[in-house]
Amino acid sequence: MPATRPPRRGEGPHGEASARLDEALGLGHAVLDLYKQRTVLGTFLIELPAKATIKALALAGFDFAILDLEHSSFGVESLPALISEAHLLRLPVLVRVSSHDAGLITKVLDAGANGIMAPHVSTARQAKAIIEAARYAPLGERGLAPLIGFAELPRPQVAVDPDILVVVQIEGSEGVANCAEIAAVPGVSGLFVGPYDLSQALGIPGDVENPRVAEAAAQVADRAGAAGMLGVYVHDPRRSAVWAQRGFRLQCVSFDSRMLLAGAREAVANARAGG
Repeated sequence: MPATRPPRRGEGPHGEASARLDEALGLGHAVLDLYKQRTVLGTFLIELPAKATIKALALAGFDFAILDLEHSSFGVESLPALISEAHLLRLPVLVRVSSHDAGLITKVLDAGANGIMAPHVSTARQAKAIIEAARYAPLGERGLAPLIGFAELPRPQVAVDPDILVVVQIEGSEGVANCAEIAAVPGVSGLFVGPYDLSQALGIPGDVENPRVAEAAAQVADRAGAAGMLGVYVHDPRRSAVWAQRGFRLQCVSFDSRMLLAGAREAVANARAGG
């Protein structure tokens, strides 16, 4: 009679692999916890969609990363490998979707993302539709599919829902006016000001340091600051503290290719100066 083999690592519903998957799906809550303590720093991955980029961001010390489907040339098919790499390094990862399409939101979250960022949200009605797509019942209507990443979790699949972040972007004058109602929609984790599109809506395209942009952001902070996380894109890392003082402590600082360009310029300048 053959000897009984020892159980493999991760075998069974409560094995090591199952526990690691569950931990990865819960990383979004780490962002919420950090936000209660300090400024949380993330960045966008837009033009360099590679595992090496994810590694660099994690090693640099970012608290989270956002895979950007809005302005990038890569698609949903690229997400699983990038998300898996981030989870391997215990780096929470959100996906900025390119639209509010429910099917797209479902695919992104089923790929294992720790949350989504939805651009150009101007009304509470839009926010409710996003929540319906991103949240399981009773808050939403997200489809329940026992995919391999959820099949043997040590908790019910729907119990992952509180760990999922749903961040909506305020990028226009209408969104600023309606921000309190948007933030009050059950299931919204936070508001994120996009200063570039906001500057365009204010008639000063690209002038993100214009006082009018700061004034509009201040209106968001005053009207909706107590309702959840407040976030902003910070184009210059030296401005991080300024935005934190304004109440925006969920920050995306620069983005992948912009940081590569800055580092490359510095390397060239230092080399030429030393030569």
